[in-house]
Amino acid sequence: MNYFVDFYGGLRFGVIALVVNNLIAAFVPLLAEDIHIRRPKDVAVLAAKIAVAVIVMNCLCALSYVIFADKYMSQLCGGTLTALWLIFVCRYRATARVTIGVSYFAVICVALVCCFSMLDLISTLGIEMGEMEWIMVTLVVIIIGACVAFFKVFSLSRLEETVLASLGIVCVAAAACVVFWVITNFFDVNSAANVVISIILLVILLTAYYSVFAISRAVCESNRRRADSLLRETDATTMRISAANIEAMRRLRHELRNQYTMMKLMLERGEYEKLNDYFSEYSERLLPSLSYVDCGNRVVSAVMNVELDKAARSGIKIDYEIAVPAEIAFADTDMCSLLFNLLNNAIEYLERNPEVEDRTVVFRLKLINKTLFVTVENAVASEHERRSLTLITSKKDKDAHGYGTKVVKGIVDAHNGSVEYKAEHGRFVVSAILSEPTGGGWVLITCKAAPAARRIYGIDKGCDLRRRRKHSGHNAERGQGGVCQARRERGNRDVHFRRAALAQYEAAHFRPALSGYRNA
Repeated sequence: MNYFVDFYGGLRFGVIALVVNNLIAAFVPLLAEDIHIRRPKDVAVLAAKIAVAVIVMNCLCALSYVIFADKYMSQLCGGTLTALWLIFVCRYRATARVTIGVSYFAVICVALVCCFSMLDLISTLGIEMGEMEWIMVTLVVIIIGACVAFFKVFSLSRLEETVLASLGIVCVAAAACVVFWVITNFFDVNSAANVVISIILLVILLTAYYSVFAISRAVCESNRRRADSLLRETDATTMRISAANIEAMRRLRHELRNQYTMMKLMLERGEYEKLNDYFSEYSERLLPSLSYVDCGNRVVSAVMNVELDKAARSGIKIDYEIAVPAEIAFADTDMCSLLFNLLNNAIEYLERNPEVEDRTVVFRLKLINKTLFVTVENAVASEHERRSLTLITSKKDKDAHGYGTKVVKGIVDAHNGSVEYKAEHGRFVVSAILSEPTGGGWVLITCKAAPAARRIYGIDKGCDLRRRRKHSGHNAERGQGGVCQARRERGNRDVHFRRAALAQYEAAHFRPALSGYRNA
C-alpha cells in the first residue's frame, strides 16, 4: 500500500482525510511555539516550521498506512508529531510541554469523533458528497482551531511556574477524551450521542486546562508579590544601613580630627615610641565596620546589604564574590527570591546551631556569557549532613516554612537551569545555574579554552561542541579564536556543570568584579 499514491494521487479517501491530516500538523508549530511577527523574516520562519511539521506528518502517515491501513491515522500520527515537536523543538518548560501535549492529543481525538458524527447527521439531509467534505473541513478548522487559540491565550509558557499537583486535572480530562475515542472505535454509538458527549468532554478539558492556568498564575502572582515586598524591605534596610554608615563616618571624622592633633604634638616633641603605641591603640578602635555593598546591580546590592546586616547581628561572616553587570536579563523578583532564599537558609542554619564553629557563609555570584552561576556554602554539623540533603525544614512551624527550596527550584526551572545540593566533609553547598532568557541555554567559551572546557565541564567528544563562525542573537561576540559552544542537554545538566571543576576554571579565566569579607 502506498500512502502518497492513494491519498494524493487517486484521492482514494477523498479530500477530507488529506486536509485533516495536514491541518492537524499545521497547528502543532502554532501551538508549541511563541509567535512574534515583527518582520517578514518571522513570517518566513513560521511558514518553514509549518512546512516541516506537514512533511513529518505525511511521513508518519505513510508509516501508519503500512501498519494500520487508514485506521486511527490522524489521531496516532497527530499525537506522535506533537510529542516529537514538544521534545525536540519546543523550548517550553517540561510541565508546560506535558500539559500542551496531552491536551492537544485529547482535542484531536474528540474533535474528529465530533466532526465525523456531525457529518453522519448532515448526510441524512441529502447534501452532496463534495459539499459534505468542505463542511467537514470547516468543522475541523473551527473546533481544533478554537481549542488551539484557547491554549495560546491561556498559555502556560508565560508563567514562571506551573503547579505540578494541578496537572493531574488535565491528565484525567485528557484520559477521559482518549477513552471515549477508543470506545467509539470498538462500539457502535449513536451519532447524536457522540456529538453531545464530545462537546461535553471538550468543555471539561478546556475547563481543566484553564484551572491549571489559573492556579499557576495565582501562585506566580503570590510569589511576585512576596518578592516585591522583599525588595521594598531591602530598599528600606539599605537606606538604614547607608544612614548608619554616614553617621559613623561623621563620628570618625570628628574623632580623627582630635586624634590627629594629639599625634602631631607627639611628632613635634619627638616621642616616636609613644606615638607608635598611641597610633596602634586607636587605629583599630576608631575605624568603623562599614558594611555597605555596591556591586553596580541594584537588586544584588540590596539583597547583599540586607543579608550582611542580618548576618552581622548574629555574629556570622559572609565571604562574598560578585561579578555581575548593572543590568541583567533576569527579573528583579526572580533574583530577589533566589538570592534571599539561598542566603537565608545558610544564615538561619548557623543561627539555629551555635555549636558549629565555622561561622562563615561563602557566597559566589557570577554571570559568564549569559549564564548565571550561584554558589552558597556553609558549615554543617556532621549529624545534620544526611538530613540537610532531604531538604526538609527543621523549623517548628513546618506549615509556614519549607517553601524556600521549592521557590528556588521553580525559578531555576523557569530559566532552563539546574540546582544541586551537596553535603560532605562538614560543608553544605548549594550550586544553581540559570540561563538568561535570551541566552537559549548555551554556555559559550573561547576556542582557545575548548580543550579545558571539555575536561572541566565534563563534555565528552560525542557531545555537541562545535565552532560557530557567525554571530547570532544567542551568542556572544566572536573573539580572536572564534567561539565554541556546548549545549547543555536538558536531562543531564549536572554532568555538564561540575561545581568543583567550574570553580577552578573561573579562578583561572575570570577576575571577579567585587569581592569582600564582612564580620559582625
